Amino acid sequence: MQKFKLVNLGVGVLCGLLISFNWGVELPHNSLGNEAEAMETLLSDYISEQVYLQTRIEILRDEIEDAENEIEIQGDEVSLSTLEELRKDIGLGKVSGAGIEVVVDNGRNVGRSGEGMAVNLVQASDLRDVVNALYSGGAEAISINGRRLITSSTINSVGSNILVNGVGISAPYNVEAIGNIDTMLSRIEDRTLLASFYTKVLNANIRLMVEIHDRISINEYNGELKSDLINIIN
Repeated sequence: MQKFKLVNLGVGVLCGLLISFNWGVELPHNSLGNEAEAMETLLSDYISEQVYLQTRIEILRDEIEDAENEIEIQGDEVSLSTLEELRKDIGLGKVSGAGIEVVVDNGRNVGRSGEGMAVNLVQASDLRDVVNALYSGGAEAISINGRRLITSSTINSVGSNILVNGVGISAPYNVEAIGNIDTMLSRIEDRTLLASFYTKVLNANIRLMVEIHDRISINEYNGELKSDLINIIN
């Protein structure tokens, strides 16, 4: 019986040693293969992302180039528009459009007063009043007897003669204006604005006729241009 117990004890110790040995040994697995596969996946994803980013960069470059071209085109259009406005201001070009014609003529009985003053004659101041009224009504272009007016134009009298841009003109005086017909008419018919002018008209000292035209053509300015009216556009 004692011998049997010793045998069982030896077998138990041996089994314990075997179990302990097996517990400390790791079983083989595929960790190296899985790691290589993961690295390959990451590399593939990285390459795909780089291709996408490169494509996106090229698209953005194209968009930037298109935007720059559009800005350049708009800049050219703005410059051309500004140049065209300057051309209009100094009358460098024929213009056409709807407008009105204001005819101002001397009175029927032209003579001189007892003080030697001419009566029933249109004065330069009368034409200036008409022109200023038209400009205040938004006139875009004005001419008197075919002579284009610009910002530096002059309407003066020398004796009984009237000079426009330094050139003598004679009655009747045809003042043509292109622009908004309604606003220009409202200014020409404003007897408060043109009080002195309408006093002469009502007294038959001068004659007035206003006509509306669907199309009026005004030639380019052909007088002297002052250097301070010429601007350089950068």
